[in-house]
Amino acid sequence: MHLYIAVPCKTPGCQTSHMLKYLGEKGKISGGSEYWIPYPLIIECPMCNQTHDYCESQSQFYTAEFRSPPPKEFQNKLGGPKGLPPLREN
Repeated sequence: MHLYIAVPCKTPGCQTSHMLKYLGEKGKISGGSEYWIPYPLIIECPMCNQTHDYCESQSQFYTAEFRSPPPKEFQNKLGGPKGLPPLREN
């Protein structure tokens, strides 16, 4: 299983989850995950075609599990801690 930080779409009735950051393979991740949220964090939902800013939605973030690693075109939307170099991706 592969772990991601995700956030639900803000559009009422939309059941889409947006994958914000790939954390790695479950059981192979050491310690916690640190990140910073860019301002703004604009995400366009492909299901409801609405665009929302998630920079102040950290309380809604959750960990999602999927069987597959991210596709090659996946880009993390959350960065490394401010003032530190970006975290190395798996």
